[in-house]
Amino acid sequence: MSLSVTVEELVQKNEKNLLAKKENWSRIQIKEIADILNGFAFKSSQFQKSEEGMPLIRIRDITKSITVVNYLGDYDKSYIVSEGDILIGMDGDFNIAIWKGKDALLNQRVCKITVDETKFNKKLFFYILPGYLQAIHNSTSAVTVKHLSSRDIAKIPLPNPSLPEQELIVAEIETQFTRLDSAIESLQTIKNKLEIYRQSILKKSFSGNMETIEKKFSLQKLGTLTKIITKGASPRWQGINYTENPDLLFITSENVRDGKIDLTKTKYLELEFNKKQKRSILEKGDVLLNIVGASIGRAAIYNLSNLANINQAVALIRLLDKKYNKYLCYYLNSNDALAYYTNKKVDVARANLSLKDISEMDIPTFKWEETEKIIEFIESQFSVIDKLKETIEDSLLKAETLRKSILKSAFEGKLVRYDDD
Repeated sequence: MSLSVTVEELVQKNEKNLLAKKENWSRIQIKEIADILNGFAFKSSQFQKSEEGMPLIRIRDITKSITVVNYLGDYDKSYIVSEGDILIGMDGDFNIAIWKGKDALLNQRVCKITVDETKFNKKLFFYILPGYLQAIHNSTSAVTVKHLSSRDIAKIPLPNPSLPEQELIVAEIETQFTRLDSAIESLQTIKNKLEIYRQSILKKSFSGNMETIEKKFSLQKLGTLTKIITKGASPRWQGINYTENPDLLFITSENVRDGKIDLTKTKYLELEFNKKQKRSILEKGDVLLNIVGASIGRAAIYNLSNLANINQAVALIRLLDKKYNKYLCYYLNSNDALAYYTNKKVDVARANLSLKDISEMDIPTFKWEETEKIIEFIESQFSVIDKLKETIEDSLLKAETLRKSILKSAFEGKLVRYDDD
């Protein structure tokens, strides 16, 4: 790792937008108020998935729940992490967390900070530090993974109000955060209810319970409605390489979302793959269905003009009459279809559906005049839901901005009114 500036220069550079301070606040370096300990590289041969031994905290465990991998050998007790210790990932994004698990061992590339609470409030320390870590991350040059050193952590000079002031600041931050979290919870509840409502719209549509259509429908096997049901292949099996050349788009299960093709992460292959895998070449209007892993059942319509193929985790469904493709896509994303997938999927190494399962799936079908009304009804309702969801997403983003604003006000001395003000 290399910093383009020293930690002291970094703080001065970011004073206005990082952590400003009241005039009477001094600064104190972390090494003056806390013990800093880097993890130790334990012998990998003594890692065991068992109930015995001491759990090991790895860098991935800072943001996720602990992976139960226990160390059965002898260890230095100074590397034990206890509930309440602050942990920092020394590689990547420099994640930070308060450890809430049971006693565990500190692995390499994880740093433990034990705050002396007679000198500094631990909660305030936890609220302050992420801003500095982000500033250091932004000022760190790295070709691949960014690295953090305990020496840089030790030299970070924090604003240092008196301990009584620190307690007042933490109390006000947590009051504000409680209100904010309550608002966020309400928004999430509404968002979840919108998804429930979305499924109720589909349920009503496919059961023929709309007032504007006849209730009569027939069940037909999907295979009888299609020209072809097939799937793609792995390019590795064909000896085909990925490329930066956008001539051949490669659609995988992560691109197939509920009702849309997501090209946030695009992959391209050598054109030779298209020549070898003719059955999996996509046509505009093809319905795609994920058939492997956790994303089983996500369906979308391929409406792009790009030359493209699919991989083995995606099924291609080409209807005899493509004007029904929207209706089919809606049905494949419904809870009724999900229940079918759950009943049929086979768990081997990863859960999967067979092409036979897809072909034998019962689809409720109506006359085209009724089907057209169903599509119009679904799209009109979904349009309202999507606008509401967009408003909620925007409000959630604003809530996170407000959270940062609360912290900024706290460290500018503006969040709490003091008796001497």
